[in-house]
Amino acid sequence: MQSYSSDLPKIEELVELSGREMLEIGCGDGRLSSLLAHKVKSLTAIDPDQAMINLACKKISGVDFRVGYGEKLEFKDKSYDIILFSYSLHHQDCVKALDEAKRVIRDNGSILILEPAIEGKYTQLVSIFQEDEIDRLSRTLAYIKSGNFVISREEVFFLDYHFKDDIEL
Repeated sequence: MQSYSSDLPKIEELVELSGREMLEIGCGDGRLSSLLAHKVKSLTAIDPDQAMINLACKKISGVDFRVGYGEKLEFKDKSYDIILFSYSLHHQDCVKALDEAKRVIRDNGSILILEPAIEGKYTQLVSIFQEDEIDRLSRTLAYIKSGNFVISREEVFFLDYHFKDDIEL
């Protein structure tokens, strides 16, 4: 299994970014947004945490950062070519969030869902502090596979994350 130092090569393998309008749901501090910003025509990135949005705005230019929620997207129907859930779908009501994503995706658009592997080391670490982490991931995966969606590709890949300190972790 291939290992990556960033999500970007895998995302570029899955979907053409150039000239497309993208919505990133769950951008956090903009770690992934900073890599995507210069690859797409436009990037809107939302997160429910105002402090994270403030941090992202200070670090990254060229992205429309907003406080927002996947379950209630404040965008018009068919607004985006690509919608990316970046490790965020299991942190919200996945049924509502995916219904909203279907509403704002353009015809022939792509919805990408990146989620941590249930058996992954990161998930195991997080589950120590968030007892329902594995249950939320399991429910989200079960819903995605429920038959309500056409899944064009499913793949497990590994990222080599390096954190500068325990605060960043």
